Amino acid sequence: VVAERAELRIPDTNKPDYASYAVGGITYQDVYKVVNPDSGATGVSRILFNRQYGFLQVAYANQRTLTRTTREVPADSN
Repeated sequence: VVAERAELRIPDTNKPDYASYAVGGITYQDVYKVVNPDSGATGVSRILFNRQYGFLQVAYANQRTLTRTTREVPADSN
């Protein structure tokens, strides 16, 4: 459910759309792509995700994207 306004279903959870796919300079395995044909209700046009990391990228109808990044946390930051 996106913003409590629309539900975007994965057609087949046993078949990822991509065996591997690069997002933000990192290659992820078993990536699913969900395209929203009517992004008016949510503003979300496409979601890329995998089961290990969750959302990898969310693309919006206004051409903006939210992309997962990784950064190393310094050891002394605890």
